[in-house]
Amino acid sequence: IIIPKQNLRDLDEIPDHIKKGIEFHPVERFEEVLALALPD
Repeated sequence: IIIPKQNLRDLDEIPDHIKKGIEFHPVERFEEVLALALPD
């Protein structure tokens, strides 16, 4: 899941059993989103 880097601290509010198996990608710029969504 791609999330804004500013929201990374909010992940602490989500229980671990829900986050288990989910890979979070904190990003600051749209270019980072593109790199994750459209890899070479």
